[in-house]
Amino acid sequence: MNDAITPRPYGLEGDGRNTFLPRCYHACMAVRKLSISVPPEVAETIKAAAAAEGKPVSAWLAEAATEKARAAALHAAGRAAARELLAEYEGEHGRLPAASRERARQFLIEAGLIDDEPQPAAG
Repeated sequence: MNDAITPRPYGLEGDGRNTFLPRCYHACMAVRKLSISVPPEVAETIKAAAAAEGKPVSAWLAEAATEKARAAALHAAGRAAARELLAEYEGEHGRLPAASRERARQFLIEAGLIDDEPQPAAG
């Protein structure tokens, strides 16, 4: 077994923590301790997901948060690109007709890229 991933005891039996961490988990990375509050059913879901992947809860949460932040950044970049393309199109061809705007908005809602919120009236 590779020394870098050889489990070592951590925490106390039955204290609700993962009982094994890779040898270099704390030594190989800078970490900041956070405290979060979640409903009991969420805590159990997190523990089960981390255990299923063979990861400590803190590592699983860090990975999940990183993935969520990356997805949010990609969504923001996509929305900015769409606004830029729309502005470029409208600069060359004039304002997009209301019916076309509404079809595009419905598509984005169905794709989960925007929320179904009322849009301010164009003026």
